[in-house]
Amino acid sequence: MSHLVTKILFALPLRWQLERRKAFARAFNFTYFNRIEGAYIEFGVASGMTLNLALSNAKVRSMNEMAFIGVDTFLGFPETNGPEIDFRTYGSIVGSRSFSKSTIGSSLKGSKENNVQLIKLNMETEDLTDLKRVVELTKIAIAHLDMDYYSPTINALNVIRGSLTIGSILMFDNYFFFAANDSMGERKALSEFKDSNPHLVISDYFSYGWHGKAFIVTSILS
Repeated sequence: MSHLVTKILFALPLRWQLERRKAFARAFNFTYFNRIEGAYIEFGVASGMTLNLALSNAKVRSMNEMAFIGVDTFLGFPETNGPEIDFRTYGSIVGSRSFSKSTIGSSLKGSKENNVQLIKLNMETEDLTDLKRVVELTKIAIAHLDMDYYSPTINALNVIRGSLTIGSILMFDNYFFFAANDSMGERKALSEFKDSNPHLVISDYFSYGWHGKAFIVTSILS
């Protein structure tokens, strides 16, 4: 895949990305009608498109108490030392999709003062202690994981582990990347996380587009 084609595909306007829009509506409907309390957290903010989508879904449902946390390098897509390092057909987007923290902050729609927190962090290489402190202050209603690679994704799951509750939704935006190889990416991260946390029963919910899949925490065993 050429770098130009990749840029075009990732730059498609949100109004054209119907499957992702439907997925967010479905997740927020579940959260709203089941009265799941907690924050929305997103790992991999990029242009802020999906964070804005989350904000708008919460707004139309009057979910006024929901807090939003967005985590990103804000320096573009980073390299990885994980198992995907030699997946050449995907490496073309490394370094792309760079949006500054200030640019994202000014683009957010429908946000109230203090209900959106943007955190600059490389989830694969940097210390996650401060992020853990932030996450520990809330429950997680919806987590949107869009970092593609295994290493940052497993780190993100471990960060939010103690804040998951029955009804928490985990959305993996690129679950079927890397040819759906179980030894790479978000698939490997979720599989390893489930094996390491057997007290968390995480069940399939739905797939969306060609790329994404959502899961729900359906039980927490004592």
